[in-house]
Amino acid sequence: MTAWSNNYIGIPRVQAGRSRAGVDCYGLLWLVYREVLGLELASYAGESVDAPERVEIARLVECGRSASPWREVSPGAEREFDMVVFRRGRIADHVGLVLAPGCMLHVVDETGVYRETFSSGRWRGRLVALHRHEALA
Repeated sequence: MTAWSNNYIGIPRVQAGRSRAGVDCYGLLWLVYREVLGLELASYAGESVDAPERVEIARLVECGRSASPWREVSPGAEREFDMVVFRRGRIADHVGLVLAPGCMLHVVDETGVYRETFSSGRWRGRLVALHRHEALA
C-alpha cells in the first residue's frame, strides 16, 4: 500500500474535522489533497454538524462530485487519489479516497481512519460513483 497513507491511519473521526486532530469522511479527502498533493478543495467545514443533517451532507457530496473539478471515472479504472462515493440508505453521503483499485482510505466511526476494500464486502453494493480531480487527469 502507498506509504503516504500510513500517516493518516488512526486519525479520529470528528464531525466537520479538517485537521490531523480529527476528520470526517470529506475532511480526510480535503486533508490528503492539501498535504500530499498540494491541492486546495472547498472545505465545507461547519456545513455539516451532526447525523440528522445527512441530507445536507449528501447535497454537498453531490455538488462536489458532479461539478468541476471532478470528472467521473469508470469502475475498474480508478487509481490512487480518486474519490469514491457511497450511499448509506438512500442518500449518497459518504466518500473515501482510493489507494489502489478496490481499496480505499476512509473514516466512518470511532475506529478512525483506516483502509478497507470497496470492491467486495459491505461497500460494494453502496458504490455510487468514482471521480478524479481534474488536476490528476
